[in-house]
Amino acid sequence: MKTQFLRIPLYQPYAHYRESKVCQDDYIASLPLPTPATVAGMLAYVADEKFSETLKISVLGAYQTRDIQFIRGQNGDFHKQYQTFLKNNAKVEAMTPTDEYPLYHHFKTQVVKNRIMNFEVLQHVACVIYVQADPQTLSMLEKALNEPQRYLTLGRKEDFALIGTYENDQFNPGKAEVVDVEMFSNVSIETAISEQLCVKNTYVPKSEESLLSGVLYRLPYSYRDLTAQRKDRKYKYQWSVYVRDGYYPSGQVYRYQTECFQLIGDE
Repeated sequence: MKTQFLRIPLYQPYAHYRESKVCQDDYIASLPLPTPATVAGMLAYVADEKFSETLKISVLGAYQTRDIQFIRGQNGDFHKQYQTFLKNNAKVEAMTPTDEYPLYHHFKTQVVKNRIMNFEVLQHVACVIYVQADPQTLSMLEKALNEPQRYLTLGRKEDFALIGTYENDQFNPGKAEVVDVEMFSNVSIETAISEQLCVKNTYVPKSEESLLSGVLYRLPYSYRDLTAQRKDRKYKYQWSVYVRDGYYPSGQVYRYQTECFQLIGDE
C-alpha cells in the first residue's frame, strides 16, 4: 500500500536543537535531530499558516561534528535584583548616571557576577523530513518551501536552513516534493528483516526492542489544542528512541526508495 508524504531534504551549516524541559545553568546539550514539533513550527512559519490538523512528521539525518560554544551572562534575574539593590543603597530618584555607575559596577562584578553557559552546536546537519497531511496541505507546503517568502530556520533563530543535500563537503540545491511512500502495517521483526526495513539515524516510538538500539528521549510532536494562542500552547509528548546505527522495527513502517522510517505520535 502506498500513501503520500511531502519529502524535504534539508541542510544546516550549524544548529542547536534544545531538549524540551531540560535546562542546566552551565551546559545545554543538543538533541541529535529536531523534534516533530520543532519541524511543525518551522513549516507553520514559512507557510504563514495555522494548521487545523496534526502534521505527522518523521526526521532522518545526521551531523558531521558536535562543537561546544558558550555565551556570557549574569546569574539570576539581573534587572529585578539590581533595582532592589539600588533601593537598598541609595535614593534612586536623586541619582545621576555618574552617581549610579559605581553601584552598578559593584553589583555586576561583586554581587551577581558573571557566569558562562556552554551549549552544544551541531555542524553540517543533513536531514530528510517526511510530512504526512491531507493533499491540500501537502501541496500548499510544497509551494511555500520551493518559493519561500520567509527566512527558513530550524532550531534557534540563527540556525538557518537550506533545501537540498550535503555530500562530499558540498551543498547541492534541491526541492521539496510530494512522493508516494510504501506503507507496511503490523510488521513483525521477522518481516522487517525479510523486507529490509532497516531504520537508522532517526527517532522511532519506544519499545522493548528499540530501547536496546538507541537513546531514549521524551519528544514533543504536536500541540494539545491547535487553536490555542501561543502563550496557552501545551505540547503532546511521546517517549521515543533515537536510533543511529540501524534497527529492524515492528508495527507500522514506511519506505521511500532506501529510506525507512516510523512516525512519532502514530499511535
